[in-house]
Order: sequence, then C-alpha cells, then structure tokens
Amino acid sequence: MPICGRPLGLEFDSNGDLYIADAYKGLMKLDFNKRSLETLTNQVNGVRLAFTNSLAIAEDVDEDGNVVSRKIYFTDSSRHQLHNLAAEMFEAGPYGRVLEYDTATRTTRVVATGLHFANGLVITPDQRWVIVSELTRARLTKVGIAPDNYGVLQPFSTNLPILPDNVTWGPIDEETGEATELWVAGTVPRYPGHFSLFDFLASYPKLRKVLAKIINTTILGYFTPKYGGVLRIDAATGEVLELLEDTTGRVKYLAEAKYHNGYMYLGSYRGEVRQVSRIPWDPKTRSTPLLDASSTTKSSGTRQEL
Repeated sequence: MPICGRPLGLEFDSNGDLYIADAYKGLMKLDFNKRSLETLTNQVNGVRLAFTNSLAIAEDVDEDGNVVSRKIYFTDSSRHQLHNLAAEMFEAGPYGRVLEYDTATRTTRVVATGLHFANGLVITPDQRWVIVSELTRARLTKVGIAPDNYGVLQPFSTNLPILPDNVTWGPIDEETGEATELWVAGTVPRYPGHFSLFDFLASYPKLRKVLAKIINTTILGYFTPKYGGVLRIDAATGEVLELLEDTTGRVKYLAEAKYHNGYMYLGSYRGEVRQVSRIPWDPKTRSTPLLDASSTTKSSGTRQEL
C-alpha cells in the first residue's frame, strides 16, 4: 500500500466536515475545527476494502433542522486496487459494491454487490435510492437504500455513449427547487465513428484475461483516447438528453462535471492535463454560449462539440 493516499471522492456534511473516499486508505473524515484526520472504515465483514472510490452523504433532520442521523454511501469499485486498474478494465468483472457507513453506530455494511466497476454515485432527493455508475457496463444503476427496497438493483440508464465516471446533480431548477438532470463525465466514447477498444474486446473474454496479465495501467493509458465527454441525463427517466464532448484533445480525460455559480467545472484525472477547467453554463437555457447552435442528432439526445 502506498504511504500517501489517493483521495478520489470528497463531500462536505452539514457541519462542514469533509468526508474522503481514498482508494487505498478507505473512508476518512477531516474535521477542520479539530484539525484531525480520521479513518472511519477500511474494511467490511473483516475483509479490507480494495478500491474505495466515491461517496454521497444522506442526512435525516428533525423539525428543528437538527441532524438525527447521517449515513455515508460509498463505492468499493473492484477486487483490484487502483495501481492495477488495467486488470479491472480488461477483466470487467462483477466485483464492485455499494457500502453504507453509519456515523452514529460507526458500523459498515454491504448494500449491494455484483456491480461492474461501481464508480461515482449520488443519492436521490427522497433518499430512497443511490444512482451509481457502472463503468465497465456503460450504464447507471439504481440501488435501494430504504428499508423496503434495501439492496434492490434497478436499471436506470443503459448503453451510454461514453464509459461513465463520476455522477453529479446538475443546477437547481427554479420552478421545482430541485435538480432535474444528472451530469456524467467520461473519457472513452463508444458510439459509431469512434473505435472503442473496450467494446471490441467485449466478445473475446479469453483474450481479455491474457491482456489483463501482460498490460499494466501505464500501457493502457496509451490506448485511452484524447477525449472528454459530459452526459446530461434526465433524472426522472434516465434518458440521455445531450452529450457535450471535445474530440480535439483540448478538454480530455474527464472524471467529473459539476455546476457552481453559472459554470460547469470539469475535472481531468490524468497526467499532464490533471486539472480543473470551467465553461459558462446557463441553468435557464441549459446550455453554454461556447457551443455552436448546430448539433448532430442521435438516437439518444444530441451531441455538441465543446
């Protein structure tokens, strides 16, 4: 295990404490008032977590606005660790999980298993489901977290045109007071006109097993296209509304898109372009002035070049 951490997921609770999903160290909490960093959990049922990835916080409040319970939902993506990501991508097995950490009882339990590289996740406004991206199945899946649906899996948005990384809520709609769409970032296109090594190898399981043993993560990086994409997905139906993309290589290796104060912030995860960039975003028109008015119609939404 590396001495230093690999924080992949970050989220603040209502008290201002920062929760961290670290690929190697597990679920952690940074208390700014106490200036303390604490590991909350790095195992479940006596088995160490392999690849802690993303997290989302659910809080129940009483009529006075006081938090009465707080649970952290997070993904354990694979049986392979981060430094062996290539093996996971070629193997593409059902080894991902969604876990729950209860801050009151300080216990961890498994919500769902059998996910294919469980990656980013968000909690629905009614706190009955989490929506998690399965990167190696190019889909979003709903996982029940309420007492009457706990652990239930439901398809939400399938056959996505990019391999999905992190999932976030788009801007708040002024009429409903809620976000009506999800934003999903990704760096591997998989629609006609783009060669996808991932899809090409899908029909050759024996070849994938061989490649998983001889190709490491560094070599795999050379096969990753210089591409960045963001999906806008209807939060009610799972329908793909639009794919915003850069096929020129200027904005590439995207892991997350997040809205804040009139901008869509884009996070890149890799190498020389590991950075945060932003583009203006109008929540009323649900568009950016940087985009040309013309677009290419697809069976699921539209494609717009960033």
